[in-house]
Amino acid sequence: MKKKIIIIAIIVLILVIGVASSIIWYKSQIKAVTETGEEIELEIVQGSSTQKIIEQLKEKNLIKNELAAKIYIK
Repeated sequence: MKKKIIIIAIIVLILVIGVASSIIWYKSQIKAVTETGEEIELEIVQGSSTQKIIEQLKEKNLIKNELAAKIYIK
């Protein structure tokens, strides 16, 4: 019985660490890339897919991570 409780506690701990790590990673990825306030022009063609827009943003270094951007949009 005690062994079961220890195993369950370890599993819960691993899950909590995994979730916490994911949240920390996500929050670090959606922060501003730079704090300069410099304006950058970006043309988004009407009808562009979300993937295409994310790629354009990444090319201009306006986002840190494409996956985080996709998660943020959803």
